[in-house]
Amino acid sequence: MFTSNYIIAETYTWLRYHTSSLHALSFLETVKKLQSKDRLTLIYASQDMEDKIKQLLRRYRDVVLSYPDAATGVIVNEFNIPQIFGFDSHLAMFGKTVLPGTGG
Repeated sequence: MFTSNYIIAETYTWLRYHTSSLHALSFLETVKKLQSKDRLTLIYASQDMEDKIKQLLRRYRDVVLSYPDAATGVIVNEFNIPQIFGFDSHLAMFGKTVLPGTGG
């Protein structure tokens, strides 16, 4: 399983604002445990990937696309990752299977 530091930051922030610091910190500990068991690979964008993310945001400026979602699009293509776990319908624009499905 793969994720990026952008998704970790976005998830931590959502948990912190909508639940509690305890839940948010527990999420970070879970990420750390999964990494230590080689069940999760954390991807950091290279400078070239950062440039592609910004190009993507400019190209799709009329789409409500967050920076983390644009980063996901670039990362799944750079690393040939066939599936995206997410709930945003626009994730399908990256040509990958979106699981469990899109909600809007």
